Amino acid sequence: MNEQTSQNETDLILEQLRPRMRSARIGHIRRMVGGVALVPLLAVSAAVMASTNGGTSEVETAHSIPEDTVPDVELPDAGDADGADGIDANVEEATTSTAAPTTTVPSDQIVHDVDLGELGTAEVEETLGGEIKAISYGLTEGWEVISAEFDGEHLVVVIANGALKKEIIIKPGLHGELSVIVEEVLAPTTTTVAPEPTPVAPVIVDRFVVEVPGKGSFVVEREGDTLWVGDVTVNDGYTYEVIKAEGWKVYVGFLNGEHIWYGKALINDNTEVEIHRWDEAIASEPVYQWVEIAEVGAAKFKLYDGQLRVKELAPSAGFEAWDYNEGAPASTAKVDFEGEGQVWFIEAWINEAGDMDWNSYQGD
Repeated sequence: MNEQTSQNETDLILEQLRPRMRSARIGHIRRMVGGVALVPLLAVSAAVMASTNGGTSEVETAHSIPEDTVPDVELPDAGDADGADGIDANVEEATTSTAAPTTTVPSDQIVHDVDLGELGTAEVEETLGGEIKAISYGLTEGWEVISAEFDGEHLVVVIANGALKKEIIIKPGLHGELSVIVEEVLAPTTTTVAPEPTPVAPVIVDRFVVEVPGKGSFVVEREGDTLWVGDVTVNDGYTYEVIKAEGWKVYVGFLNGEHIWYGKALINDNTEVEIHRWDEAIASEPVYQWVEIAEVGAAKFKLYDGQLRVKELAPSAGFEAWDYNEGAPASTAKVDFEGEGQVWFIEAWINEAGDMDWNSYQGD
């Protein structure tokens, strides 16, 4: 009977301990599962720390616990779930997101689709700092980009189609938009300025001085078959007169009021220059006389020391004049005017009184 009583007391004690043993067993199993999950987490943390510190620590990889090491867990009965055994059940919920990651455009960049009109389109990126750069182009066929440069304010794009070039200027506009200016690039033009013709100086074949001893001298220049009188030098007490300044012969007279001394230069038949000198007494003052043929021309004659010479010819428009004496003094003088199919003559002579007479007429 004592043994029966002892067995009954033992069963009673076990029955009272069963709920507590069941709760302790469940807690033990949970601690084991948590330890298994903690091992790989510790391994990953150690790897991250080693990478961050730049170290070379070795990291052991936690292996899965063999199934035969996990004790069989007796599932709690319905009384455990609703706390019938006096212990609340712990339920953990995990939320998993399967949404795809989103790409965010940097807030300091704006992409514009720029319309270039008949030239096509361009995709341009603008930063809040004000820089503009082209990302891509959709140019009309035949056009190609030669250069693109941001100058600090504008994006300048040069495009070409053969010899034709255009410059596209893109800059910030109103309301956050971009403004586009298209200008044609003109080819540089070369202006050739024709050089001014250099005046052709006379070809001086010879230059020499004709000396009239004691009276003076004059310079003679020659170009081909023509002579010119140049500078004249006069001695004290004398004056001079250029009688013929240009032609195949030239001469100058030096005077002292009573006498005249001549110096002459001429081109002879051998194209050589000859120099002659002579002198004459001065009988009276020279007399100058103009003779005119209306609408044809006029001639100026000089009467001096009993001789005539032609001093000047003034033909009218359309006429030319000639001196038959070629400037040489003589007792008579003759000139003619030719033009418009006409020939006119003036003849002069010294009459018995020592004066000059003249006559004009039209020739055949």
